[in-house]
Amino acid sequence: DPEGIPAEGVKITAAFPEQLEGYWVGAQWVCTDEAASLDFPAQKVTNAQALEFVVPKAVALRGEGAPINAQYKVARVEHGLEQASGPTPVYVGSPAPQTFTEDFSSLEPGSYPSIELGPFLITPWTGTQLTVIQSPTSQSSITQGKMIKFSNRWGLITFLKPVKKLSFYTNTSDNFSTTGLRVYYKDFPRFDTQGCVPGYVSVAIRPGETIDRLELDIMPNEIYLTNLSWEY
Repeated sequence: DPEGIPAEGVKITAAFPEQLEGYWVGAQWVCTDEAASLDFPAQKVTNAQALEFVVPKAVALRGEGAPINAQYKVARVEHGLEQASGPTPVYVGSPAPQTFTEDFSSLEPGSYPSIELGPFLITPWTGTQLTVIQSPTSQSSITQGKMIKFSNRWGLITFLKPVKKLSFYTNTSDNFSTTGLRVYYKDFPRFDTQGCVPGYVSVAIRPGETIDRLELDIMPNEIYLTNLSWEY
């Protein structure tokens, strides 16, 4: 991650089991962009300790988004030994986002006062319960696992760690129930509203921000929800 590179740069540590005093060790930082490549002069091993080579931060950042290999070479002048480590792939860039999913397949069918599954808590309207059911056969081609039924009026999903992307699958038991969403932003005293129709729903989250709560406003009867997918 470019933001995680310290001011002094990227360190390459060269060490191997047979390292002895008198060996010479060099290193290479090879990028497809020659301006972002370095060939370090060899250093003489004087105390059999690991050697360090530092790639300046500006050079490392110049190779952002391009394939890079880091490796070191060992030479022993007296006996002509020359060896090189295998190249270690390095990528300078923001980490690729990881998508998490939950289909509630670990839950037993039945009624629950609330459901907590590690990263989030699902709670129903006061005086009601959540019901876990097997996804209907008619839904098997588009959903996996089980579905959670929210009855009458309201449901809340609270994320213990705020998310920047969120989607899910929802369905109704009739042609009359509708759902509105309230999207609550972390550290901001506000929320956005969004309509919701049966099918896959992608929650509209403002770029660069995260949410920690999603309220489902159910009118007038009940909805079913499954296949949550989110990114941090």
